[in-house]
Amino acid sequence: MPTTAPMRRVRIATLREYLAHEMRDADWSGVRGGFDLERAIDDFVFLCFFVGNDFLPPCPGLEIREGALEAMLLLYKLGVSSRLKGYLTNNGDVNFARLGALVGQIGRVEHALLEAKVQTEHRERRRAEHTERQRQLERLGRAEMGTPADERQMHCSQHGTGSASGVIVGTGSAGGAVLGRAARVLARKGAL
Repeated sequence: MPTTAPMRRVRIATLREYLAHEMRDADWSGVRGGFDLERAIDDFVFLCFFVGNDFLPPCPGLEIREGALEAMLLLYKLGVSSRLKGYLTNNGDVNFARLGALVGQIGRVEHALLEAKVQTEHRERRRAEHTERQRQLERLGRAEMGTPADERQMHCSQHGTGSASGVIVGTGSAGGAVLGRAARVLARKGAL
């Protein structure tokens, strides 16, 4: 049976206040008419299309879960006065020159966003592999807990490979047995 995500409610008035607070601190001096919350909200909604929705996939490297919206909003705020010289949209019409300038800025940081994504995926994969190794070691520990210490030492000495088998031998307490098994598992994988 598929699980459903919990429903999330957003108070529009609170979101407007947040956007006003977030966007008002940008430099609007180069924008004719200065800061206009309604137009800034229109631009924010337009920016949201770049990170995808139910109908459109996100642009490569711009995933909302990885901070793409925050990065685009920051680039927008930093460039609204100096680079963009105004709002991206006006009554539903897109100013393509300004959009091109913003997309150029996004393109310059997209590589860094993709690298961060790859590093995050690599870190998560290593964490999952480590967790799985820990589970395997725990299962091995429970399976061998009934084996006397001398038999564990003999088993480790006979079946261990590489230099680790002579250094870490599962003798004595259960903790020593786990170290012995860890050395065997790592030695088998060629890590030692």
